[in-house]
Amino acid sequence: DEALDIGQHALDGIATVSEAAIARAIGWLAHHHGVRAEGAGAVAVAALLERAIVPARFPVVVVVSGGNIDDERFLPLAARGR
Repeated sequence: DEALDIGQHALDGIATVSEAAIARAIGWLAHHHGVRAEGAGAVAVAALLERAIVPARFPVVVVVSGGNIDDERFLPLAARGR
């Protein structure tokens, strides 16, 4: 609750994405950039790919952190990212 309160005052907006969009972003990152990202690390990329966020300016920088995803989950998503 505290983080949301801070965010509402400090950010221009908040976007949400589906679990399916996050899964697609994980696959996209793997295929196009060779990055192994967990779901939380791929959320911002998912928002951009789904156009839940449309940047006012370019280039856009997204920090992708966290590769804590096991092979059982990652490999099928990476294969779909092709």
